[in-house]
Amino acid sequence: MEKKKPMRKSNYKIGDLVRLNDFGILFELTEGQVAIGIIASEPYMYMKTICEGTSLEDTALMQLEDWCYDLLLGDELVEMMPEDFLELIIIKEKED
Repeated sequence: MEKKKPMRKSNYKIGDLVRLNDFGILFELTEGQVAIGIIASEPYMYMKTICEGTSLEDTALMQLEDWCYDLLLGDELVEMMPEDFLELIIIKEKED
């Protein structure tokens, strides 16, 4: 069976410097942990199936899928960080 991938392309690659956005800080950050990290893996897909309804007749299945990464935050490896929780840090060099 062929691996399914999300419709959109991934935004990050290994070595990119990123920070957790407000969603990432809300769900993932623990006390004393830094909010800036480095992408430590190739993107991979997270898929979750949600079942809505209380009876078999009313059941509607919805698949949610997105890109995830392993992220190095300080000295801790955080696995399965959703791409929606990240923002790329771009360092602009000062021009003389």
